[in-house]
Amino acid sequence: MTDLRQPISAALQDFETYPFPEAATRLFGTLGYKSDRTLPIASVADFCREWDQGHILTPRERQALDQLTSLHFLFQLTDTELTLQRDLLDQGNAVDNTRIHSYLFFAAELPAGQYTRTFLSGIARAINKPLAMPALVLFRHGDSVSLAIIHRRLNKRQADRDVLEKATLIKDVRFIDPIRAHLEILNDFGFANLDEDYSIHNFVSLHNAWQKRLDTFALNERFYREIADWYFWAQHLIAGGKIVPPPQVDTDPERSLFLIRMLTRLIFCWFLQEKRLLPGDLFREHRLKALLKDFGPDDPSFYRAILQNLFFATLNQPQQDEQGNPIREFRERTASGRFDPNRGITNLWRYKDYFKDSSVWPTLTAAIPFLNGGLFDCLDRKYQKAENTPNVLLDGFSDNPAESTHLPNDLFFGPERNVDLSTDYGEQDKRTARSKKAKVRGLIHILSR
Repeated sequence: MTDLRQPISAALQDFETYPFPEAATRLFGTLGYKSDRTLPIASVADFCREWDQGHILTPRERQALDQLTSLHFLFQLTDTELTLQRDLLDQGNAVDNTRIHSYLFFAAELPAGQYTRTFLSGIARAINKPLAMPALVLFRHGDSVSLAIIHRRLNKRQADRDVLEKATLIKDVRFIDPIRAHLEILNDFGFANLDEDYSIHNFVSLHNAWQKRLDTFALNERFYREIADWYFWAQHLIAGGKIVPPPQVDTDPERSLFLIRMLTRLIFCWFLQEKRLLPGDLFREHRLKALLKDFGPDDPSFYRAILQNLFFATLNQPQQDEQGNPIREFRERTASGRFDPNRGITNLWRYKDYFKDSSVWPTLTAAIPFLNGGLFDCLDRKYQKAENTPNVLLDGFSDNPAESTHLPNDLFFGPERNVDLSTDYGEQDKRTARSKKAKVRGLIHILSR
């Protein structure tokens, strides 16, 4: 597979400096889609004059399109270009509206803001509706772009009309420092990589390849299998002493619950990050290396300083008290350096010494909302002399090594490797079982992909 991630990242940065249609054309060119077939269409009015002379669009659809600040027709890609991979020689600057075996590429600009999938799908559907051929739409909104295609099928009653079905989107791809998942998806979308896997020879095979790449069932199935492999791998690491759970997590069912709780919390945090409610820097390896003193594969710095502080003392702690004073802070030390003044208080930050500059952490997390839902409640209950209650440490959110937990950074950021999970899947007697050489990698890499 051709690795286009670096050129794609560079092409995305062009949206900061180049006019929108030019940057969009550059991005599509990087992905392997280019053509000289074009028309001077730069607005919704131009689009309607060219393609909606029969007033196929409803007033509501026209009103939706009018929210666009610009609508540029970039080019028409035909099956001839896909097959021969060369410039067209016949009427290179014209668009043949009667030709079905082709794809139209549009660049649609919206005012800065956050837009739902439903809204973007509605715009993409309105653009496709009057066209005799399918259209791919690249949206720009604020500091991000989104890509939309509409699935079409032939109308059984009217052969000259397609039925527009569901939309598929790659949504909220940031220009600067895009997340890895978006670079991976766009890389998979590149023509050379699609052709390698699906042998593209016309727009039908191209569209089908796009659909297969983004098929929700296939993506979900792959994700769940990778999460299951990671979970079984983590259990092996507990058995081998690489992961040290909290002291009271000392039975197989409790160890399973500990891993599942951590998975649930982290996946929810990933969802919040995708919604831009958490800063992406919390999950980016190069940012973390600049933030933390130690980031070796066996070091527990990510789980302790980042995840536990995020779970238990940020998402589980209001930003301010009733008087408006900030209350998210690191726990106090005594003059001797011990932490006794805040013993048993589990909604104050810990691991201050893990940071190169601990003053960065309050700034980084200042805008993170308080979630009062119980998911991020710390389950540690420490001994209180007055109440004579024993320790119950199920999360291990502690500066005390005897009470804390150890999850190595490799568990989250480790490279892909093969492990034998055949016993976990009950396939140890099958010679060719996939689980004998299951591929596992760091959990953040799974979520990023």
